[in-house]
Amino acid sequence: MNNEIENMQNEVDKIATQIEEICKIDKEVDSLYLGTQIFFSPLNPQQMDLFFIGINPGCGSYKYGGSKPHSLKPLEKSVYETEEFALQDDWLYIFGEKEKINNLDLLYNGFKTNCSFISTKDSEALRKLKSILKYKYKMDLSSKEREWIRTLVSYVEPRIIICEGFGAFDSLSKMYTSDEFILDEDENKKSNTHKIADLNVYIPVLGFKRRIDSRFENPEDVVDTLITLL
Repeated sequence: MNNEIENMQNEVDKIATQIEEICKIDKEVDSLYLGTQIFFSPLNPQQMDLFFIGINPGCGSYKYGGSKPHSLKPLEKSVYETEEFALQDDWLYIFGEKEKINNLDLLYNGFKTNCSFISTKDSEALRKLKSILKYKYKMDLSSKEREWIRTLVSYVEPRIIICEGFGAFDSLSKMYTSDEFILDEDENKKSNTHKIADLNVYIPVLGFKRRIDSRFENPEDVVDTLITLL
């Protein structure tokens, strides 16, 4: 683990602690904030082909465990290998079926995080929480998240970045300049279930549309799009 990753963890720790203190005096923040978690997989520099990224952690840990996580360290195994949830089931189908990608190791050995490490019930709750923290408590999470994600991408140096939803794709695009994050306009006009861009010229970024139940809109399109790059 290098100094930049350790600095990131320390910054996240400090901000999470500050939010936890605010929760003691602000009922609205307390109801919106459901914890902090950076990693949902191991972290290995320059050894992880796939970089999975969502919008933010969901409410599972709070809903089923009853506590708000304060988790800053990489996991021993990916949640795609150890837990069961809707999106994980889709990924097992996409990577595990013999007539699909047929390579679960790619899934299990990938890196998994989110554009925001702050857990909320949904993306609307995240927007509301970040707005309150910014304008009431002078905590600009978005600017820090931009730094943190860029640090993680540089550290992992993935072969492909996979955005788990159009919201994650759009959020990631805002963390880079238009010269760094270049949309494939021709390709994106052909499909309403995936988006494609290039990050820093050499890293393909894929975004796949999800339904309201968190499943992929078109798993077969996910398979076909990935196979062309793997």
